[in-house]
Amino acid sequence: DNSTGALNVPAGLTDAIEVAAGEGNSIALRKDGSVVAWGQMLDETGTAKVPVPNARGESTSGKVYYISANGSDTNGDGSESNAYATIQKGIDQAADGDTVLVLPGTYTGIGNREIDPKGKKVIVKSTKGPFETVLNLERNLGIHAKTAETLDTVFDGFTFKNGFAQSNADWNGTGIVSMQGQAVLTIKNCIFSENETKANYVTTTTAIILKRDKSDLLPI
Repeated sequence: DNSTGALNVPAGLTDAIEVAAGEGNSIALRKDGSVVAWGQMLDETGTAKVPVPNARGESTSGKVYYISANGSDTNGDGSESNAYATIQKGIDQAADGDTVLVLPGTYTGIGNREIDPKGKKVIVKSTKGPFETVLNLERNLGIHAKTAETLDTVFDGFTFKNGFAQSNADWNGTGIVSMQGQAVLTIKNCIFSENETKANYVTTTTAIILKRDKSDLLPI
C-alpha cells in the first residue's frame, strides 16, 4: 500500500546511508549528515515522525506527549511548550506506540502516583534520567498495572521515592510497582529510594516490585 507516498523515493536521492520507514512516511540519512523525508505522515511543522524502538526492538512512529512539573492537565495539549502536568494524563491521551516524555523535576500528587498504564504499549521516559526526574509518591504506590500490560509498556529513567505499600490479603500482596494478573512491565534505569512495604499477614507478600497473582507471587 503506497497511499501515503512513503515508497516514492525522491529523484536524485543516491547518497543515502540509512533509511527508516514510519507509519506513513520514510526518512533517509545522507552521507553529508542531512536528512530527507517524504510521505504524508508529517506533523504541523512539516517534520517527519522518526521511528523509535520499543521494548522489543520494534520500530514505532507514534506521537510524543510531554509532561512538565510546571504543566497543566487542564490547559496543556501535551506539546513540549504546553506540556501536561501528570504522567497519567499523558498515558490517558496516548495510544499504542506513543511516547510520554517527562521533563526534569519533582512530581507529586494524583496522576504522578498509583499510575495506571491501562494496558497500553507506551514508553514513559524521562528526558534527563532518574537523578533529575523524581516521583515523590507521598506514601502511596508508584505504578499499578492491572490490564494485561506487556513488556512493551516501558518506564525508563525515574526515581521512585517515599512510596508505601502494605497488604493484609491472604495469598496475595502488593508492591511499590505492582503488576496484577497477566500484567508485566519493563522497568529500566530507575532508582527506588526511601520506600517502605509492610506485610500484615503471614501469607501475604509485599516488595518494591511485585508481580502479583493469587497463584503466583513473585517479588523482584
